[in-house]
Amino acid sequence: MVNRDSKYKFPVFQSTQDAVSEGMHVDPYDPKLPRKHWVDLNPQVNADGECEYKVFQYKGNLVQVDPNTGQPKFKTLRISPEWAKRFNIYNPEFANSQVPDMVAGETPLPIRELKEDEEWKFGFLSEPTIIKKFANKEITVGEVPSSEFNKLLQSISNRIDIIEEQLNRLLLVLGSK
Repeated sequence: MVNRDSKYKFPVFQSTQDAVSEGMHVDPYDPKLPRKHWVDLNPQVNADGECEYKVFQYKGNLVQVDPNTGQPKFKTLRISPEWAKRFNIYNPEFANSQVPDMVAGETPLPIRELKEDEEWKFGFLSEPTIIKKFANKEITVGEVPSSEFNKLLQSISNRIDIIEEQLNRLLLVLGSK
């Protein structure tokens, strides 16, 4: 299976077979190296002879968020051009001959730049995704009879109460962990 999540700079391949079926060359898995499920076929090399990629900054399994901006935190991954061009995909069907080195870990996935009409969206305990920004359009509403207006306000108030109750329950659950 190929993960073409739009936030990644390159396609992410789950198995050697997936990469080969897309015409990619895949070297044999090396358990001494970190797992790597993406390649940059044309890496840009900086003055230090390295390739630089923007990746999420994690704490444990969670992407860190800048409390001032509400945006994901990023860091720079620096790797050699040779490593940028190479897969290192662990295939479970070869588990007897290939055991992944958990210490070596996995090479992080490069994140692409946002387009002008995009923004980050966060899900509960999940990685951020990229969505289209909502257009800021002015909406004009004709005159609303006061009886309808009061019903609308009551409906909105009821929804807010439900959301507030759900958030309080969520905070209780999270606080107990």
